[in-house]
Amino acid sequence: MEWKNLVDEKVTVLGLSECRELFKQFRGYNYREENDNTILLTVGKKLKEMGYKVEVSLTNKTVTIYRDMALPVQATI
Repeated sequence: MEWKNLVDEKVTVLGLSECRELFKQFRGYNYREENDNTILLTVGKKLKEMGYKVEVSLTNKTVTIYRDMALPVQATI
């Protein structure tokens, strides 16, 4: 799973295993060293920085991405 090709439907739900894979790519270190909530929150934060509307559920251990509500990412001048 790649960060760039992440959202291909209107609503995408990532489980903990997908978030672990993305977290490992993004952070560059072993996901076993981090707890589940840290992984979910970090992935959610990164997706939000990329301009997506994101909902993180620590109860269900999921990250939901809403493509149709994506915010435009503005370039810094």
